[in-house]
Amino acid sequence: DAGEYHSLALKSDGTVVAWGENDYGQATIFDSLDLTDIIDISGGEDHSLALKSDGTVIAWGHNNEFQATVPSDLEDVIAISAGRDHNLALKSDGTVITWGYNGYNLGDIPADLNNVIAISAGGQFSQALKLDGTVVSWGRNYQSATEIPLDLDNVVDIVSGEWFSLALKSDGTVVSWGRNYQSSTEIPLDLDNVVNIVSGDWFSLALKSDGTVVAWGRNNQGQCDVPIGLSDVVAITAGHEHSLVLKSDGTLVSWGRDNEGQLNNPYIPEQLTFSIQCDENGNLYDCSGVCGGSLEYDGCNLCGSPQLAGGTNVNYECLCDGDDCSLSCLSDLSCNGMCGFDVADEFCGIDSDNFISSGGYHNLAINSNQEVIAWGRNNDGEIDVPQDLTGVIK
Repeated sequence: DAGEYHSLALKSDGTVVAWGENDYGQATIFDSLDLTDIIDISGGEDHSLALKSDGTVIAWGHNNEFQATVPSDLEDVIAISAGRDHNLALKSDGTVITWGYNGYNLGDIPADLNNVIAISAGGQFSQALKLDGTVVSWGRNYQSATEIPLDLDNVVDIVSGEWFSLALKSDGTVVSWGRNYQSSTEIPLDLDNVVNIVSGDWFSLALKSDGTVVAWGRNNQGQCDVPIGLSDVVAITAGHEHSLVLKSDGTLVSWGRDNEGQLNNPYIPEQLTFSIQCDENGNLYDCSGVCGGSLEYDGCNLCGSPQLAGGTNVNYECLCDGDDCSLSCLSDLSCNGMCGFDVADEFCGIDSDNFISSGGYHNLAINSNQEVIAWGRNNDGEIDVPQDLTGVIK
């Protein structure tokens, strides 16, 4: 996960590694923090958050607004989100806790807020997605940043920009509100079949189910000029004024501002992969292109063999459904160890959304060895990935 000018990496063993700007200790993993059994991470402007498997939260870094001072009784947390200098935590009972900067009533969570399933911290405002598909917002209402459209419902995902917001609906359409700086909230009229949304400073990207990308908003650096013919995209991310996407063959494509080398992508397909997806029974599907194309389909004839970390072949069979082929694991290990990943059966790889992340002027990507590749601005060590960093899952 990328903060403003620092980076966080979550490893498969539940530990965290950080690097980059460290003026306030946000990139220092202090022994006293007990950063073990971590399941999620989030980077604020100058502070960092980590969620432990026991539902507790750890914060460190800049503490001028007490953003690094976690409430002492906070427990049963299932999700975290770091804003500029305030934080949100979602508890298992569907309630939300906030701490840090308390200007503009940021700390005044609506009294009737419950049944929350997702949270998003903006610059100086906060949002919560409820189980019924509605959205609640509070904090600084600069240029209508917290004024939710009255008819907004059936929402499945929310994204908070600096002073505007996005909501993805269950029908694949997108709604936006807040400050409309240079068309930042003007959704293209024919935008549909959307499966993921992200925002940069004043622009947004949408990934469609057909693997294409749509962009809108401020375009002063070409950040909305999606390359002609771009397809087969599986993940998207946005920096201040640049865009980065990951394709199913493991290649990276970027466009927009390149003042710090943030568009100098490491085009090394064999070093990148996308999610090894498993169904509820632990069976693999949609595996073409795993590990940068080392597994290639020819009808139902599989070329190459998935390997366990120790080099032993995985037992598998090929299943066909019309023209669609998939792998089914035959061993008791199910998908554990596929392509060298040592993961629990229900995990079976890395969510494609976690493979790439953009800070203000730098990018991060995870390769098939679960190592981190970084490029772009390096004023404060943003791309100086620690040596021997492996086993990264986010």
